[in-house]
Amino acid sequence: MNDILVSRVTAGLTLLVCLLGAAPQAWAEDGAAEMPAAVDEMPAAVEAGEAAPTEAAPADEVVVLGDDVDWGEEETTRDPTKGLVQGRVTSKSNGDALIEARVTVQGTPFSTLTDVDGNFELELPPGTYEFRVWYELHQPQRVQGIVVEAGAEQQLDVALVGDDDSVLEIVVEAQADKSKAAVQMEKRKRAAVVMDAVSGEEMSKTPDSSAADAMKRVVGASVVDGKYLVVRGLGGRYNTTLLEGVSVPSPEPDMPSVPLDLFPSSLLSSVSVAKTATPDLPGNFAGGALLIDSKQYPTEFKLNLKAGFSGDSVTTFQQGPRYTGGSSDWLGFDDGTRALPAAVPGDGPTNELNREERANVGKSFDQTWAARNESLPANFNFGASVGDTVSAFGNRFGYLASLSWGQSWDLEGEYNVDVALDGSKPENATEIAGIRKVKLGGLGSFSYQLGPSDDLAFITLFSRSADDRAQVTRGFSNNDRDFEKTDLAFIARQLSFNQLRGHHRFESLGQLELDWQGNFSVVNRDEPDTRTIYYEDMGDGSMRMNKERGGQRLFSELDDRTFGGGFDLALPMESWKPKVGVLYSQSARDYGMRRFLYEDSRATPEVLGLPANEIFNDETIGRYFQFKEQTRTSDSYTADFQLVATYAMADVTLFDPLRVIFGARFERAHTELVHDSPFASADDAPKGVDRLEEDVLPSVNLVYALGEQMNLRAAYAMTVARPQFRELSSASWYDFDRRRFYSGNPELERSRIHNADLRFEFFPGATEVLAASVFGKVFENPIEELFFTDTGKSVTYDNADGGYVYGIELEGRVGLYHLSKSLREFGVTGNLTLATSEVEIDEPLMTNQKRPLNGQSPYAVNFGLLYENELTGTTAQLLYNVFGPRLDVAGIQGLPDIYEDVFHRVDLTFTQGLGSGFDMKLAATNLLDQEETYSQGDTEVSRFSPGVGASASLGWTF
Repeated sequence: MNDILVSRVTAGLTLLVCLLGAAPQAWAEDGAAEMPAAVDEMPAAVEAGEAAPTEAAPADEVVVLGDDVDWGEEETTRDPTKGLVQGRVTSKSNGDALIEARVTVQGTPFSTLTDVDGNFELELPPGTYEFRVWYELHQPQRVQGIVVEAGAEQQLDVALVGDDDSVLEIVVEAQADKSKAAVQMEKRKRAAVVMDAVSGEEMSKTPDSSAADAMKRVVGASVVDGKYLVVRGLGGRYNTTLLEGVSVPSPEPDMPSVPLDLFPSSLLSSVSVAKTATPDLPGNFAGGALLIDSKQYPTEFKLNLKAGFSGDSVTTFQQGPRYTGGSSDWLGFDDGTRALPAAVPGDGPTNELNREERANVGKSFDQTWAARNESLPANFNFGASVGDTVSAFGNRFGYLASLSWGQSWDLEGEYNVDVALDGSKPENATEIAGIRKVKLGGLGSFSYQLGPSDDLAFITLFSRSADDRAQVTRGFSNNDRDFEKTDLAFIARQLSFNQLRGHHRFESLGQLELDWQGNFSVVNRDEPDTRTIYYEDMGDGSMRMNKERGGQRLFSELDDRTFGGGFDLALPMESWKPKVGVLYSQSARDYGMRRFLYEDSRATPEVLGLPANEIFNDETIGRYFQFKEQTRTSDSYTADFQLVATYAMADVTLFDPLRVIFGARFERAHTELVHDSPFASADDAPKGVDRLEEDVLPSVNLVYALGEQMNLRAAYAMTVARPQFRELSSASWYDFDRRRFYSGNPELERSRIHNADLRFEFFPGATEVLAASVFGKVFENPIEELFFTDTGKSVTYDNADGGYVYGIELEGRVGLYHLSKSLREFGVTGNLTLATSEVEIDEPLMTNQKRPLNGQSPYAVNFGLLYENELTGTTAQLLYNVFGPRLDVAGIQGLPDIYEDVFHRVDLTFTQGLGSGFDMKLAATNLLDQEETYSQGDTEVSRFSPGVGASASLGWTF
């Protein structure tokens, strides 16, 4: 039997490999188990987010999965030394057969499942046995004194009594498909915290391609720069990201948050945000804790293939700047084209070489500096997934393997103006960037049930994204000259996440539950050979390379390795559930940067006027230009962060209908950071960091059930926000996306935040909700960005004196069948957030020492109209989003603050089942063709058009 099952698994995997051989990319879709029961019947005792054991079959028995599964087996001969126990399991209420009911022989390894007719068979050695029969939505039943004789048959028919409360808790926690909207809504209803979520099912009905896109649909949430989450006006360090319950380090050294475009929506079963804290959640957030769950393995064999095309009115088939890269750029990997040449010293600065040796090093680099105009193609993505749940050694084994690949192109044209103190416009520029974006992702998920109360699961996730950018900036500089600057950059980010976890329940210890996990992740960011060359008009119409800026090259690499583990113990009792846990995590980061310059020594005007791809060559390097390393000591650092956390909490239902979840979390954080670049040509005496912080973080959540479908919630919690490694470093760097220079501050202190929430929520249907919330937060020593040039292009960090944010959230998600039965196929979603915030900064240079939080909008609105016809397999959705003006740059020396202006967005999606396993999805984005604009006072200082987008995809499921 096991050989047949192994063959079946192998065949599925082989088929996937063959398909991938024709296309090196894959897609994960629809890889999760169907929910076995209506979630709107779930009991109040069910807790969201907890794992529970499920029954499993031992190695000695065959698990019957139903008549629709053909194992290819022949009829076997009975063992004459054993007896046969056979029977049928039914529901006592209606006599229906119970499919896949669990039949276990207590105190033995023997177990099986019923077939589609409710029948089961077990061969047992002679003896007297006790049987336990279990099925979802029914009370388990024990049958004692069953005598088994060799060669004899014993009939055992069992009719189970329905009991939602005793069984549904197990079904929801262990069996429910987390990608379903109804399951996420039930999880939200039963959660201990204020929570909002987007399910995989909902993501499949929108144009969302990543977790970043999905979060735009959440009440009180927005996304900055297309990938960074802002919750209730709080971004960066005020949010934390958890993958399968484990914190994810950021691959971005410049930003204190995880870029959510790392997580393709095709690999996710749900994305949710916890807006209030409990002791078992990390203490380092104030806006929200983002909880990302990967897709589950299916309950039956499923192979899924999907391919799609997309484009937009600004980019597709338009001319944009590009340059020659490597042969494997389409996979998101540099093939070595941009790597440091072997001639570059690897043990010290290049400046220690003599003049001739340095010239030879400078000649060894690729001398591509200019961009050329090319027609940019349409976007393409492809994916595949395979999964199943089978019997292995008598127990259930589930697996899911998926791959996804996508390549997209962006043509970003942005107009920028700098405003001076006298009201003039000293510098204006137009940036044209052609960007190839590649995303490669893979997921492997495996689960094995050791027994009725023991589960093991392993997940490995790989995600890589690469931006290959050619950017040309033309404009008028503040020294009264026209200029042209070209930047060529390749930036790759990669996440590898691995986790082994287990759940065990000990009946002999009063149903004590043990959850444990161990994890290891590696985050990389590689920026090889970013090149910048700068030309100026000399006043006579001729363009010459700027002598001071010359030709610049930058290489940087980040490697962050995190490992840790922890365990939780919970003891379910009649009216309360105590829970304790311990967590340990350690992150070790190495960050290195090297800067090089072709410095003009005695170049003639004729040489400086040569085209960018001709100016540096074997004749000019060493004669007119000196190759020089400009790496500083502060450009590299090693850092280590250790966190030890422990907590104790209790979930009390003694005062039903009032539920009280309270406790405290203790966190001990140790941070070390040392600057020590072996390639530094100048020592800028950077400061290191060595600090120990200890915090006790109390929290309380109150949930008052006003009825079966209504909750009133109140919460208070103390949380912290810690500065990131890069913010604590003395390094300075340039951010292409935000077009600013940044510098760290080793004196930064952590922030402490008092959080309070009040929410009313009503769940009229399985996927429906009406909710109203009031929230407030008070900050001690909030970390803020400070700008120290009047153009807002140079940024550092400091602790403000204090601050606050408060607001209200309104949300609705209902079917229109409430108005008329003829509208039963229509539904609407909508949410509104109104908020105000203030930060007080005692900094004389600031124009406004009291100002809103960065990224805080006074309002944000989402609205959606959904049509869904299950009979025809048709789904259509119209989505609208708008947010109010939000602070981007705080002005200094009398200059007004810079705000991102109001932006309206309308998207439309259409999906259609085509039969035979095929389905089609069409989407259109930004139908209003709005431009993103930024204003400083009455002056528009930046404008960018994302264009109208369109996409089409075709999927097939076997």
